[in-house]
Amino acid sequence: MKKLPVKSPAFIHLEQAFKEWLDILGYGKQTVRRLPICLREFLHYLEQKGYSQITHIDTPLIVAYYTHLSQRK
Repeated sequence: MKKLPVKSPAFIHLEQAFKEWLDILGYGKQTVRRLPICLREFLHYLEQKGYSQITHIDTPLIVAYYTHLSQRK
């Protein structure tokens, strides 16, 4: 996965906190490195749709993201 830009300070903090949380829980180095990249991809998608806070995330938005993923090549 390529490194996608995330501009929202809240999203940047969320990604870093997620990485730290995985490390504290003792996940392997590859997991600690890769899962935040997957989260960044989702956060980037949210920003492209005009969202900048996680409080805006709801079920239809997640379904739309999964649809987006299934249509990628």
